[in-house]
Amino acid sequence: MPSFSPVRFASGVSLCFATDDGVAGVGSRTLADWKVELGNQLDRTLAFWTSPRLRDERHGGFLVFLDEELRPTGRTEKNLIVHLRMLYNYALALHRCREPARRRELQAEYERQFRFLVVKFHDKKDGGWHWELNRDGSVADPSKVGVGEIYAIYILAELFRMIGDPEAREYARKTFELIEARSADPLHGGYFDRRDLPPAHRLNLRKQSATHLHMILALARLYRSSPRDIYRRRAQQLIDIMCTRFHAPNGNGYYALTRDFRPIEDARPWENGQFNTITCYGHNMEMLWYVLDAVQTFGGEPARLRPWWENLMSGFFEYGLRGGVGVNYIGPPDGPTRDTRILWWSQNEAMITLMRLYEVTGEENYLRHFERITRWSFDNMARDGTGCWFSVVDMDGHRLTGENYRGGTNWKVDFHVVRALRLCLRSLDRIMAARAP
Repeated sequence: MPSFSPVRFASGVSLCFATDDGVAGVGSRTLADWKVELGNQLDRTLAFWTSPRLRDERHGGFLVFLDEELRPTGRTEKNLIVHLRMLYNYALALHRCREPARRRELQAEYERQFRFLVVKFHDKKDGGWHWELNRDGSVADPSKVGVGEIYAIYILAELFRMIGDPEAREYARKTFELIEARSADPLHGGYFDRRDLPPAHRLNLRKQSATHLHMILALARLYRSSPRDIYRRRAQQLIDIMCTRFHAPNGNGYYALTRDFRPIEDARPWENGQFNTITCYGHNMEMLWYVLDAVQTFGGEPARLRPWWENLMSGFFEYGLRGGVGVNYIGPPDGPTRDTRILWWSQNEAMITLMRLYEVTGEENYLRHFERITRWSFDNMARDGTGCWFSVVDMDGHRLTGENYRGGTNWKVDFHVVRALRLCLRSLDRIMAARAP
């Protein structure tokens, strides 16, 4: 078992950080070593998720549902966020690839799948995006889900930044204009979860953290691809809401709030029952690094947010981190969790956050925690070398089966893995460049 030593932040917050004993490779690797290993993991993961086995050659789109043995499950629905995330995987693979024949293959498939996005998922009458399609591309669920359309802004802006796709940037701009016109809450600020439903509908009586934190990142990425003052101003408003409303005094974030951004005290009127009154530790990590990323994008000084991020990290270390290596999934905002599941994406978001904090502060404790969580994740969630991470494990690294398929679901195509590896590599590049003689 790891031992723990107290560390005091500059603001006076005292936490216990795990020491390095008992975890192979932690504390003995250089940043250059980590750069090599992260790069190898990234290329392996991209190779799996851009392989022909996941393409629907007949209808277009992707068939991503795989069981524990990586065999197709028979489910064929096609979700908006999954398709966007797969396009991100393809764009990044294309960005990194140097072999001409492979580049041609990736480029052709990217273009084919981008056309599927704009022909099938895009709602020509409404201007937004359908939530889900049947296998043949017909519309299964035309709902205009806030987090899905915001994801479209984010991913489309990233496609432009990675491979220079001007059509992707234009769709990102138009989607923001649509959301701003039809989803913005004129009374309380922020955005409704469902712009295709009346403001008084029960699904619009709450404000989800996911909707707002992903809009912060989407606006930051859109600003980098197309600097416009409206993106900066809107993001700054959302950052203020995120930093003042969406977390409890103990540092745990709120999964959702009331329409006027107050804590939910009675979950019964809300969709998914108690799921609206929990904290989601992966979202808490996303909240932190998304805000830091946006502040830096808009020319702000991250150090001014130090009391805020130290509060979030205190909640993470006390309630969100198990055994110094596993990130819990969900729990109550006011205390410890009983949920023993470790999900792949929560690990990935913690990796990004800790590396980003190390880059911003230079404090070795953040690097040590990054190393521990990353090493454990590689050894327990990516240990078979296929490039497809296990979806959910326990603290012993045993896979937990059931509805959490190992391969793809309506949420999992290892986009979080790919993004984490990419962003940690970019942080390492900046850190190493700054230290070069």
